Amino acid sequence: MMITLEHTPLVSLAMQQNAVPTVHKLRIQNPGPEPILDLSVDLCIDGLSRPWQARLERLDTDAHHVWNVIDLCLSPESLVAVQEALRTNLTVEVRSEGEVVARRDYPIEVLAYNQWTGLRGLPELLAAFVLPNHPGVQ
Repeated sequence: MMITLEHTPLVSLAMQQNAVPTVHKLRIQNPGPEPILDLSVDLCIDGLSRPWQARLERLDTDAHHVWNVIDLCLSPESLVAVQEALRTNLTVEVRSEGEVVARRDYPIEVLAYNQWTGLRGLPELLAAFVLPNHPGVQ
């Protein structure tokens, strides 16, 4: 089983609040000699998102399946709690008939709630970064 994932290298509260997708494309491929049956695909960012799950009845030999723009449902409460940037993993796990057949971790950086991505991310999010109701403004 081969897994290919295209995703942003970082996530932030501003990105979550503006519905910027984290995962752009997920592709699984069966290079093996036998079809793989009863597949479940799980995707999550440790402690920051609810697990996203998809199911396939069958993936034939040399076949692949692609999902585009996956909404991970990042937790705003968890993102607000991040005080300093941290590195974690975006994990993809593929199971067949309940057994793990492939798992891959992709590193991702989680920015603090008050940290701007600068030119590494989407510079146009600067306007969304303003927090006029933050207690520090008082």
